[in-house]
Amino acid sequence: LSNLPKYKDFGASIIKKGLRNNLEDPVSAMDEIVSTYEQLSNDPELSSTPHYLIKRFSINYVSEEKTKSALLRGQQNYEKLVNNKRFVDFFDFRTLRNVAYNNRFSTNNFLNNVLRRYKSMRTNEEFEIIDNNIIKSVLIRSPRVAYEKLTEIVSSYNQFKNDPRYMHLPDAYIKDVAQSQTKKPEVYLNKYLKSYNTYIVENGLDKKFSAYTIKNEFDRTNKWAKRNLTKSSSLFDELADEVDLTNLGPHFLGYACLYRPNQIEVFLDEARSKIYEMLDDPKYTGFEVNYIKNIVLESFMNANSEKLIENNPEDIDGGYREIPFSKELYIEQEDFMEFPAKKYFRLAPGQMVRLKSAFIIKCDEVVKDAAGNIVELHCTYFPESRSGFDTSGIQVKGTLHWVSIAHAITAEVRLYDRLFKVADVANAEGDFKDHINEHSLEVVQNAYAEPDLQNATLNNRYQFIRKGYFCLDSESTAGKLVFNRTVTLKDGWAKEMKKV
Repeated sequence: LSNLPKYKDFGASIIKKGLRNNLEDPVSAMDEIVSTYEQLSNDPELSSTPHYLIKRFSINYVSEEKTKSALLRGQQNYEKLVNNKRFVDFFDFRTLRNVAYNNRFSTNNFLNNVLRRYKSMRTNEEFEIIDNNIIKSVLIRSPRVAYEKLTEIVSSYNQFKNDPRYMHLPDAYIKDVAQSQTKKPEVYLNKYLKSYNTYIVENGLDKKFSAYTIKNEFDRTNKWAKRNLTKSSSLFDELADEVDLTNLGPHFLGYACLYRPNQIEVFLDEARSKIYEMLDDPKYTGFEVNYIKNIVLESFMNANSEKLIENNPEDIDGGYREIPFSKELYIEQEDFMEFPAKKYFRLAPGQMVRLKSAFIIKCDEVVKDAAGNIVELHCTYFPESRSGFDTSGIQVKGTLHWVSIAHAITAEVRLYDRLFKVADVANAEGDFKDHINEHSLEVVQNAYAEPDLQNATLNNRYQFIRKGYFCLDSESTAGKLVFNRTVTLKDGWAKEMKKV
């Protein structure tokens, strides 16, 4: 049956399950299922239901009427779940859909119970090594024996971790095998062990591919795993010669080379969109200036003062910190224009802006050297315009970040951009290396930042105001801070300039 053209859209597992309905006349059984599927897949009332669910329900219920009734019930359940913010924030949409369509009882009560038990198990030190998604999966698939299954995972992990045969294997791989919930996980470890010892380490593949990626390749195509990894390793080396991998991550690029060799740019773009979701809760929003322009506040009398600023404007419980403010400040070079264009709301002669978390200022004088280069900007500040206590009544459209010259610390900032110059490198003419963006990395050797960033750690992420999300580089030292840009932020003025 699986070789017949009319069943080509149905996988082997679906056909096997359908045959159980009528072994005496299997063709009639499958024809009835196909008929139900074709009718319902074109039904306007089920337009939001994925076809894989329509196939599955067609087999379970066979009758078109019963199948449609069950699908409509699932569709209604799903619509209720995706409108519940608690569930959307905690579960992915595929999980919500599966629960909505497969639970005949109250889906709300079921998921609330999963949430409650998840919080309880997540605080249990016994299950500390288990990934969040595994705990969720076990609670949804096996709610009655979830505790026993999680205990079994921990037991397997500890057993393998302390076994001399496996102690040199990557911890991530051992944990992943333990969490796979297979009946004989040691079989997978032994199969992988020989290849790891004799091939992976000797050829340096562990430096390019994560342990999880290597394991997946051996599980997926054990016969061709070595060939695939070697071929992808060659592509990895070609890219590594052209692009600095400090921020991109060798294991991340290795994954792209192995599974998306003809769609690397598409893959990286997909990942880029996910990065914004993961980085929406930075340690704090910091002040940092790449290309400086000096400001002197002529009327500012207090040589040193502190300004209070929220750590993360998006988090009301994120707390506050004090940053030093003084008479002489650095601002970004691009935040001043001597002859401003239309819709330019940053600093310009006679124009006013607000200094973030400080005061409104007005540019009075542009000081130049003998060669005509701008040396500094003399500005007036309005003391009654202090942020949070503004009684000046002055309205401005632009807000600039700044750093106190007297208190600034220096850092190296690596500005990473897109790897390729074209959107779809897979379909572009010529070799993919011809389309590599030569400006995908720009290094600012002496950027200036607020002093609190001296305490930055590798485990935290930081948003530099109007610059993007950054992380501390592993090469960073107390004497030389190095920050890597993970992704940029939107720039309204840059968008206007592109139109021009």
